[in-house]
Amino acid sequence: MGYVNTPIGVLVEERLIRSVIFERLQIDYYCNRSISLKDACLLCGCDLEMVTHDLEELDRQNEISEESALANMSLVALIDHLTATHHAYIRRELPALDYLMDKVLRVHGEQHKELHNIRTIFEKFKFDLEVHIGKEEYIVFPLCVQIENADHVPLAPCVDFLDKHIDRLEAEHEKLADALRSIRAITNNYAVPCDVCSTYKVLLQGLSELEIDLHLHLFKENHILFPKALKMERILRQSQ
Repeated sequence: MGYVNTPIGVLVEERLIRSVIFERLQIDYYCNRSISLKDACLLCGCDLEMVTHDLEELDRQNEISEESALANMSLVALIDHLTATHHAYIRRELPALDYLMDKVLRVHGEQHKELHNIRTIFEKFKFDLEVHIGKEEYIVFPLCVQIENADHVPLAPCVDFLDKHIDRLEAEHEKLADALRSIRAITNNYAVPCDVCSTYKVLLQGLSELEIDLHLHLFKENHILFPKALKMERILRQSQ
């Protein structure tokens, strides 16, 4: 297929497994959907021919993942997927990482001053993310369900605010991604110092996995769920 001029967001939407390559190259496919692969490689200084080759190899080795059917899911099914997959992951991992952060800071905080900065960033990130998923589950997701069921239930005036809620959520997505990007920079891409315990290694691995999961989470919402809900809402408005 023609990868070169295809927007990176479209490439990932077609096959989510491709996000593995973009994660390795630190290409922002989750918030910067519309940039072409060619331009993305120029921005990050990657060899376009090599990246294209890697994508071709990945596609040959992997069937289209089940998750790439997300674009054809109903809003309710998408929401169930996001809640069961990513929100559940967040609620499980954030407290565990918080505990590890405290433990590592007590043991290594004196020798590794950067941990104090990481701790400050993580605390705000944790609070902001927990508030964020609350907004999704108690405000935006119910509005999406209401829109999908509007052929049976009269569309209430409150869905006029769906686009405003989504604008806010997408702005928050950028800030959440930036927070973990800052931690990655401070830790030199989660590199493990030579003088630390195994708990430190587990913490860095957990933060790395959290960032990867967050990117997929944001991508699915920004580029699949939200556009689908807004399009459906727009059609309903026009039919009234």
